Amino acid sequence: MHLDPDLESRAPGAWQQFRDAYDMRIVLTHEYFRVDAAVVWETVKNDLPQLNALVESLLE
Repeated sequence: MHLDPDLESRAPGAWQQFRDAYDMRIVLTHEYFRVDAAVVWETVKNDLPQLNALVESLLE
């Protein structure tokens, strides 16, 4: 995963959020037998809107 080196200074905590999303993608695509549907749904409802807002703010 390649991210802008000064991402952390522009949006504190952003790198970890992107890393968490990347790690979840790996599990969903390669280790799907470990996936808990309830965790995925909670992520979609609670975390994805926050990540979307972060991305939109970085694109401005």
